Amino acid sequence: MARLNKNGNLSGAIGNIIFVNNGDRSYAKAKGKDPKQTDNTKKSYTAFGMVSTVDKQFRAELMAKVNLITSTKYAPSHRTQLRRTARQTDLAKNKIKLEYTDPQFLVGYNFNRDFNWDQCVRFFLEFQENADGKITIKIPALTWGKEIKAPAKATRAELTISIISTNLNAPVINVKNIASFTLHISTSEKTEMQSFEFETAEETGWVLVTGSISFTSPLNNIKPEQKGASTYLWAKGLI
Repeated sequence: MARLNKNGNLSGAIGNIIFVNNGDRSYAKAKGKDPKQTDNTKKSYTAFGMVSTVDKQFRAELMAKVNLITSTKYAPSHRTQLRRTARQTDLAKNKIKLEYTDPQFLVGYNFNRDFNWDQCVRFFLEFQENADGKITIKIPALTWGKEIKAPAKATRAELTISIISTNLNAPVINVKNIASFTLHISTSEKTEMQSFEFETAEETGWVLVTGSISFTSPLNNIKPEQKGASTYLWAKGLI
């Protein structure tokens, strides 16, 4: 339906004709044809909707259980990353099945899109799978300005390593806290090399290790988007 605006120009559509006003220009154009949807495009839309539903549930559980630092628009990129972990099986026409099989695609994802983990953390954790089924995490010695590259004005950092498990193929998605480890580093305080173990024997689905680092200053004058970063550090799919 077309309307007459205050400048005396038509705006909207009549039949297959669309009236467009762009500044001091007005013109009419024919409506475009709806794109033809193939079986593949329909399946892609279906997969997008299925992943969106799972991602929304997973993120809600994750944020409730783990203290992660995120930017305001991280959700779409997280959904895209999660889609890569899923294996698609085509069933009947326009029907598909998604199985979340490869959590390795999550490793390195940055929750804070404005301040990446690699911008402020210059070290790697070592993960060792032991014969008894336990996994050892080794954290190197951390020194301010070397392994920790803080934003301007920051004088102290809190580093938290969290280990969780989840099963995205389950009817109800839950996140279970397995263990966590926190270190404090400052301009005058460094840490020695440390290690700790966790078990996965009772877990199903995936085991994920997340890292979060938050920065503070006495005057609270750090840029809001640079107050911290979070990422997935390690992932393992369990049988």
